[in-house]
Amino acid sequence: PQQQQSGSKLLPQDAIDDNLRLNDGSSSSSPGNNVDFDASQEPIVYEQYMLDSPDDDEETLAEKAELRRSEKRARINGVRVVNAFEGYAYDYGMRVGDKIMAVDGVRLTDISTSDDVRNMLRGAPGTFVDVSFLRDGVEGETTVSIPRMVVRINDVKLATLLGKPEDGIGYIQLSGFNANAGREVRNAILGLQRLTEDATGGGKSLQGLVLDLRNNPGGLLNSAVDVASLLVPPGSDIVSAKGRGFPGVLYRSLEEPVLG
Repeated sequence: PQQQQSGSKLLPQDAIDDNLRLNDGSSSSSPGNNVDFDASQEPIVYEQYMLDSPDDDEETLAEKAELRRSEKRARINGVRVVNAFEGYAYDYGMRVGDKIMAVDGVRLTDISTSDDVRNMLRGAPGTFVDVSFLRDGVEGETTVSIPRMVVRINDVKLATLLGKPEDGIGYIQLSGFNANAGREVRNAILGLQRLTEDATGGGKSLQGLVLDLRNNPGGLLNSAVDVASLLVPPGSDIVSAKGRGFPGVLYRSLEEPVLG
């Protein structure tokens, strides 16, 4: 169920709390061995490399010691969920910080990695996978059955109004520049404009926008151009690309911005 806050639709409060808990570091998960059904990968530690050699210099010895400490932390913390997507794992009971114990009855061991879990989770769409996990503050293991499906991850993670709705200050969290990023941002802006108009009885439209690009790793150049075109006047030079093997290319906004 959606909750209302400041006159706008938000993610479920549990999802927002989970995201805050992950970002502020209060989750007990280790940063090196996590799974999010778009799983991050634990750096591979080779036992042979881990053995100290008389030929190692101080820097190499220190690097190996840190790798051993990282491996120990990963083994203690296990494989943990770092993101549970709405419409998929979140809806079936998975939460950030859950420690995965077994997949389809196969128990994880001290040396199991997120890659191992990811391979166990994969399968034909429409089939089910049973995931057993431990959760801080909950006694015993919990097992949920999740249908395998092709998951499409939206680039716009959150669109809402900041402060009083009648102020008309929007906020959009953009996590990447995939093929549909421009369309998603456009729809988010139009939705925020409607919310502002509803809050002011049509007397005011969206007055400002915070576009949050923190932790955005980038993506397709065309998609980044599409997003920028929504916010700048027509005829604005957005980005140019030059190289020895191809002629220079200039990307320019040709349309009126959605937010003027």
